[in-house]
Amino acid sequence: MEFIYPNFLWALFAILIPVIIHLFYFKRFKRVYFSNTKFLKEIKEETTNKNKLKNLLVLLSRILAIVFIVLAFAQPYIPIGNKLKKGSKGVSIYIDNSFSMQALGEEASMIDKAKKTAKEIVNGYPENTRFQIITNKLYGNEQKWIDKQNALNNIDAVKLSPLVKSFKNIAKRQKLSFKNEGIDNKYIYWLSDFQLPVFNIDSTDIDTTIEYNLILLQSIREKNISIDSSFWDKPIPVFNQTNKLFAKINNYSKDEAELIPVNLKYNNQKYPSGKIDLKPMSSIIDTLEVKIKTKGWSSAEISIKDYPIIFDDNYYIAFEIPSKIKILNINQSNKANKYLIAAFDDNNLFDFNYSSISKVDYSDLSTNNLVILENITKLSSGLQSTLKKAANTGTNIIIFPDKNADLSSLNSFLSSIDANIFKGYRNDPNEAYNLNINEYIFKNVYENLKNNIIPVKVKGWFDMSNFQTKNAYHIIKFKNGKSFIDRYRYGNGNIFISASPFDEKENDLCKNPDIFVPLIFNMSIISNSEKKLSYIIGQDKKIVLDKIKTSEKGLIRIKGKGLEFIPKQLNKQNKVTLDVQDQITKPGIYNIFKENTLVRKVAFNYDRRESKLAYYNEKQIKEKLGDKITIYGRNKNKINFTEEINSKQNGIELWKWSLLIALLFLGIEILLLRFWKTS
Repeated sequence: MEFIYPNFLWALFAILIPVIIHLFYFKRFKRVYFSNTKFLKEIKEETTNKNKLKNLLVLLSRILAIVFIVLAFAQPYIPIGNKLKKGSKGVSIYIDNSFSMQALGEEASMIDKAKKTAKEIVNGYPENTRFQIITNKLYGNEQKWIDKQNALNNIDAVKLSPLVKSFKNIAKRQKLSFKNEGIDNKYIYWLSDFQLPVFNIDSTDIDTTIEYNLILLQSIREKNISIDSSFWDKPIPVFNQTNKLFAKINNYSKDEAELIPVNLKYNNQKYPSGKIDLKPMSSIIDTLEVKIKTKGWSSAEISIKDYPIIFDDNYYIAFEIPSKIKILNINQSNKANKYLIAAFDDNNLFDFNYSSISKVDYSDLSTNNLVILENITKLSSGLQSTLKKAANTGTNIIIFPDKNADLSSLNSFLSSIDANIFKGYRNDPNEAYNLNINEYIFKNVYENLKNNIIPVKVKGWFDMSNFQTKNAYHIIKFKNGKSFIDRYRYGNGNIFISASPFDEKENDLCKNPDIFVPLIFNMSIISNSEKKLSYIIGQDKKIVLDKIKTSEKGLIRIKGKGLEFIPKQLNKQNKVTLDVQDQITKPGIYNIFKENTLVRKVAFNYDRRESKLAYYNEKQIKEKLGDKITIYGRNKNKINFTEEINSKQNGIELWKWSLLIALLFLGIEILLLRFWKTS
């Protein structure tokens, strides 16, 4: 047995007080008068013996009462394991407040259980302990060291948050806080459901100078249905047509989900809902048909109903329907190509224009979605520079070389964009039918590619270098494996290079609708620029605005869901990068204004990493972290951590028993004095 405050044992000298009282008080004699002394000797002996016994019992009761009162103040304990640690104590408690913690436990939600347990932990430590209460927010005020009462207040203030942080990040912050504070005895507690996607820590992240305690919480109903993502079947939905919108929906349950309603809102207009069935632990891609009725920026919301985990039941997207897709045909003649006119002129989606190469308006090139350089013999240095600037801002370009082209100027341009170059022209009949269906140009275009496609017949073509380092994306190949049309990414745009002229005398590409129509249409809408359908709250903090001139003055604001703020911005060339940091915390549609003009819409959704209800168990955690940590498994959730920590800190405490025993002996003394009557 050991004592927390051994100096109090000096108070044991207080037992001299009842001894002195006994010696001087109970030794006094009383004179008793008797009328008859016949039996005096016999009575005297009997009374003296009773008095001695009573006095000794009273003395013993007083001595023992004082002894146990002193022991109560000295706080005796029986050590368990290591001896009591001396020096300052610091306790860092991480409460997982991500949305997965809203799942129900046996008595309440897991977040409420975590908060209750955190309070028990705080109450288990002495008053002079310093505490740190942190959550997934990891804000600066959470990393301060505070006293016990403030720690309890901070625990009460913890609420569910859309932010999700990895345990590697949490452990790093806690370790750094201990180092900066200079604490002697370091304790870490993690209260979480320990989901697979976020528990990315291993034994190398564990500091052996810190005592780690992992408290595993578990829901009683591991069931969740989630909208994982959404995407169009085309990069740009077509105006005034019915477009297909796909929604990936996951069932993270071991039970089959039947007749789940899937609802759709497009620009706040409700569409008829459909219903789906989901097999256990499976996913499905549901197809929603949307007729696009509005040009410019639009939004849509897909929703389901699922309880109790509801944070992933809604998914928002924002997209732009261009008023017109601008196409510019540049060639050597004085008129546009008749096949291009036939392809684009009758389609209201496209704005088709023509210019001869000698009259090109260089300042207007970047306003086009697609520039078609038809049978070009030479590229001037000025045109080369303008084409690259246009491609960098998002314009797509396709070059069809003339069979008699000046290869030095064309190859100069190709080299400057790090593309393969033209070699000599070959009058060698060939066929092109090897289409790359993994590229967007032909992806999901054909149901049966082999049986339905008529190959492009080619009479003459340029042989091209084939360096793997040039990073060419093959669109169409000849049957001999040579490139017919390749794609090169350049900035936010794409540059397509054809090995054969756009000339019906040299090939029949323009007469092959199965290949030519999807090729030329999809070239006009493919884009590398960052126009995401949706962003993730807490993860995506940058929004890039294209084709905004930095020289134009104007205040940029973000507004939506009852929030309005001015984000930080970085201007570079014709791009503006907005930094929203952690200011957006609610899912939904947000509008970006420049002064009072709508620039674009953006959609934000909650992080889906915690939708999957898959957790590490005690055995798996031990395999990852070894024996350096203490794990309180999910079968130990009814532990009172105040008592548990007291036992670990102070061993088996005996001061309460000492106090009770002291009261017992005081009671015995009172009973002896009151009810033991002696003469």
